[in-house]
Amino acid sequence: MKNKINERLSEYIKYLKYIKPYIKYEIMILILVYVSSILALANPILLQIIIDRVLVLKEVYLLKYIIIASFVFYIVNVMMTFSSGFLGNYVGQMISIKLRKDLFGHIQKLKLKEMVENKVGDFITKISDDVATISGFLSGTFISTASDTFNLLASAGLMLYFSVKLSLIAIFITIIQLYISMKFSKITRQNQKELRETASVHISFLKQIMSSVKYIKAYQAEKKNEIKYFGLLKKLQNLSFKNFYIYFSYGTCMSFASFVGSILIFSIGVHEILKGNMSVGALFVFDTVSEQFYQFAGNIVNLNVSLQGVVVAFERVNSIFGLETEDYDYGKKEFQANSIEFQNVLFSYNNSNEKNIVFYQHFYSDSIECFCPKSFRKSV
Repeated sequence: MKNKINERLSEYIKYLKYIKPYIKYEIMILILVYVSSILALANPILLQIIIDRVLVLKEVYLLKYIIIASFVFYIVNVMMTFSSGFLGNYVGQMISIKLRKDLFGHIQKLKLKEMVENKVGDFITKISDDVATISGFLSGTFISTASDTFNLLASAGLMLYFSVKLSLIAIFITIIQLYISMKFSKITRQNQKELRETASVHISFLKQIMSSVKYIKAYQAEKKNEIKYFGLLKKLQNLSFKNFYIYFSYGTCMSFASFVGSILIFSIGVHEILKGNMSVGALFVFDTVSEQFYQFAGNIVNLNVSLQGVVVAFERVNSIFGLETEDYDYGKKEFQANSIEFQNVLFSYNNSNEKNIVFYQHFYSDSIECFCPKSFRKSV
């Protein structure tokens, strides 16, 4: 069991070579995202100042400084979001190009029987859709997960600062959401696999129809192909609806857990205000931060479900790399014999005087032809 897990991990780890040349860009993106996240944490603090000091204590002079600070934070955040998005797109495209190049080169070296036994649509969807999924995971998921983890810890720290009791409720709701995602992960992975395989069959069928249109018309097989195609489309439709039901059910369960958590936090928060343990501004800030906490926690929890599609993509691409290829040897070969004789023809090879000459002799003729490939001359 452990060996099988190690083998699967090694199959995934080998794809890290595609992101290795762009580590410096990934670090730059991570720094930009972290700084942007820190600046975003200032908004709840500014909201508390507006409620507790500007509205309650009538310190109106603070309002202009809060507006200026909010505007500056917004401009800086937009610039950082653009920079990180541009770099992330560049890294994703470069990984996609390199992976598709390697995959395409491997497909061209496949043995003929492998090309015949595998569907064309399977090759096309793997080199297009599955590679896009993998490149998106390598270039974006690492960064987004690191960013969500940082924001989650920062939000949790800010919540604990305002109220330990309410923070424990939010953390408990997150644990419930993690349990929900684990329950949905298996069925999501199976549906993703069926959906991608059926899409491959769809493309293969269309390619077959387009390339055999003369024979189809000759044998009047249009009606038969229409029935087959309708059945294929129906299967795709059913899988799409199944995918919708899975994600709708999953999203509903997750949002219901967040809704219950928000109700509990608001109810207990009002009780804390009435007891004098919490200000109105602190409750509003905590509610805002808790929403961000649920968002970041949801992103991390959803990773368990969204990764199922990535795992399927890895398995499908690995299936191509695992196909048997021709043993091409482009090196110089040494031949023991210097002639080949057929039924009535003799080909002989002479490498004397550093000139590659091929002699051709027909047994029923007295003529001998010699070819010198280096000078492209022929003499008889």
